[in-house]
Amino acid sequence: MIISDLPDLTNIKEDSYLLINKENSFFKLKLHDYLKSFKKTHVFHDNTPLVITKQPSIDFISNNTSIKLFVECNSSNVKFQWKKNGLDIPNANSNYYTIPNYRDEVDFGNYSVLITNDSYYVYSDVVYVKITEAMNPLNGPYSTGYYFNSTKTDTNYTNITPNQAVDDGKYYTYINGLPFLASGGYSTGYFSNGTIDTTFNNVVPFDASDSDLFYMYVNGKPYLAEGIYSTGYFKKGSVDTTYTNSNPQTTIDNNSLCTYLSGIAYPLHGAYSTAFYRNGISITDYTNSYPQKSIDTNQYYIYSDGEPLLATGAFTLGYILSGSINTSYNNKQPQKALNNYKKYFTYTNGEAIELSVEGAYSNAYFNSNYVIDDTYNNNTPQVAIDDEKYYVYSNGIASIANGLYSNGCFVSGVLNTEFTSNKPNSVKDDDVLYIFHRGIPELINGPYSIGYYTNGVLNSNYTNNVPQLAIDNNQYFTYQNGASIDASYFKLQS
Repeated sequence: MIISDLPDLTNIKEDSYLLINKENSFFKLKLHDYLKSFKKTHVFHDNTPLVITKQPSIDFISNNTSIKLFVECNSSNVKFQWKKNGLDIPNANSNYYTIPNYRDEVDFGNYSVLITNDSYYVYSDVVYVKITEAMNPLNGPYSTGYYFNSTKTDTNYTNITPNQAVDDGKYYTYINGLPFLASGGYSTGYFSNGTIDTTFNNVVPFDASDSDLFYMYVNGKPYLAEGIYSTGYFKKGSVDTTYTNSNPQTTIDNNSLCTYLSGIAYPLHGAYSTAFYRNGISITDYTNSYPQKSIDTNQYYIYSDGEPLLATGAFTLGYILSGSINTSYNNKQPQKALNNYKKYFTYTNGEAIELSVEGAYSNAYFNSNYVIDDTYNNNTPQVAIDDEKYYVYSNGIASIANGLYSNGCFVSGVLNTEFTSNKPNSVKDDDVLYIFHRGIPELINGPYSIGYYTNGVLNSNYTNNVPQLAIDNNQYFTYQNGASIDASYFKLQS
């Protein structure tokens, strides 16, 4: 279009704008320095005005929910500024604005958005955001599944499991969008497509979803299970008066241990193990040699002719014979007690000798009389069976081997300070290769072969013509005056 009869722009400020109204949209023209030379007649080319194609709106509001306002316009090269009650909202500069956790007393008000580009600007409609009775449809027994897309009642909604209504906390089932109060002892299986299943029977009492009580069902009628009921106690929803069990069960309604004989429950409050029962009654002739953890007291017992004997000592497998202590039992190897797995014991004629876990006990540490051998010596460091550390023994005294010890490093259980080796040894406590010179180990970490050493020390004069396979890194080397030369390209002939 042609704009004529403009005012004299010679003295106008350079940061000023010229606003031109066209069809309720505004063309914004920034006046640059060169505009000072404009005459009263000038030609401008028209740009397409900004048009909002989708106004922001809101259908449903409730406290503590996320609310999103959204706008669309006919141009992509635009800027957005959302406003509340006419004031700019900080950092609200996209085509949508979200109130993440709406609170009516803080967030209600008039919301709008200003859309601009280099030439135009346009305001959106004002949206009044506030919770009203008309906006909030939760005024009946409505559960989450009762709604479709959070705004409309789902008239097709049907559920089998009673849902807790979000507005009154009661339990309801739904048929085609109509709620029915489930105010009795209702379990999930009690309903079929939102209606009571009058043929429903169950063997296992259910925890009712509306009352937290246990019920069983016979032909769709709930019966409160307020006694001592286990799973097998029921048959098709009714009490099984012939039910008998040998294995004590934890009841499903009060967490007590019971056995059953001809449909009668017997609570357990003694030292009862699984094998102690046969057909729901205690076995008076039951005897066992293996201490058992009682299912009702969490302690260990042995049984002799149906009488439980508390196993409060250090009981190992061989220590018990036919339900009583084996007074002739002897063992050489320390054993972990069955009822105190952190302690070790040996036995002599049925008498238990406690071994401190802080000691260093190996199998050979005990003699044929099943007592500590105070003359025992060993040259090879042994892994103790109670703390898994390495020890050597001298006259029955254990010394921890926490250094670099090989077989030859010891004589009669003591360190051999004269021990010297020419061949690097793999030590018993860390599996690294060492040589020894008068009992002092030196770590092997280079290309060393057997001939490289004499009397446990480096042979500086050692020379060989045949490449040798180094014992520490599996490479081939030749030696000249004790210096190693890589010969990995040689292939030795047999």
